[in-house]
Amino acid sequence: MADIEKGKNPENLRWQAPTENVDGSAISGPLSYNLYRRSPGETEYQQYFVIVGELQSDGTYVAPIENFAEGSHEIVLTTVDAEGDESAYSNSVGFTVGVAPRAPVLL
Repeated sequence: MADIEKGKNPENLRWQAPTENVDGSAISGPLSYNLYRRSPGETEYQQYFVIVGELQSDGTYVAPIENFAEGSHEIVLTTVDAEGDESAYSNSVGFTVGVAPRAPVLL
């Protein structure tokens, strides 16, 4: 996964779309993607939402993601085939949504 800039609330996520099933056969049906997230200190990922995006001509998949709360996040994707079989987690990506600076304190 790529296209996440630290300190910014990500607007889009881009990744290489799979072309083969685990057994090496070509993917023949529609795919959906689940995005899971966790915060620092959490050990388990929680499903955040199902991704609807667009397959690009270069074989990458682009999907809008937004509305992450301020703070640090770690996300992973899974692929779900037409039969409902879900893949293992992708590699994780961490990012921090910027926290607004505090007002100066007068001493």
